[in-house]
Amino acid sequence: MSHYIHLNAVRAGIVGASELATYPQSSVRWLCHPRERPPWYSPVDSLAHAGNLADTPVGRRRYLQYLDWLTTDESAQNELKFKEMSKGWAIGTEQFKKELHQNHSALRVALKRGDKDLGEWREVQQREVLEKLVHHLGKTTENIDKERKGTHWEIAIAAEMKRRTNASNPWLAQRLNMGSPFRLSRLVSSFESSDGRDGEAMKLKRICAKCKV
Repeated sequence: MSHYIHLNAVRAGIVGASELATYPQSSVRWLCHPRERPPWYSPVDSLAHAGNLADTPVGRRRYLQYLDWLTTDESAQNELKFKEMSKGWAIGTEQFKKELHQNHSALRVALKRGDKDLGEWREVQQREVLEKLVHHLGKTTENIDKERKGTHWEIAIAAEMKRRTNASNPWLAQRLNMGSPFRLSRLVSSFESSDGRDGEAMKLKRICAKCKV
């Protein structure tokens, strides 16, 4: 299934298979760039299923070649049951699909313009998501500045930001006034592992998950 998911953006016509390594909305980017991987992510199964590839520069390059081959080999797609998995490249109304494609197409243009423009695009995207999450929890930037560092709601927002965006720990620590990036990482990890044991954490997770961005 991971190969099928990795090719979502290719099926949508947003990027080509060769561009997936630099496309920030795909986990293929994490596979190809180990330093950008979140702690919970592992490419081992994807690499192994593509021919027992190693998690090395050569193995990662061969995985991209494997995905490129999969896009054109119908018999391989049938063997992997791609058609049975397919519900279209996105699930939702036609308007939702149209807006999603426009947003991702804008990202593709930013990618082609260069790192500077892409960085600016990411900054705008991350700020927008952050502002909506803060507002969704009934908070403001004043609360961020005045309340103690590392409140439960700030940690919940940081965790949700990491799920929805590629925001770095230093970026989140600064915007949420949470101290050092290491402290933020530790707090988020503890928050994410608190399922079932911390009622407030569970409530905040559910609230953040319902925020529409």
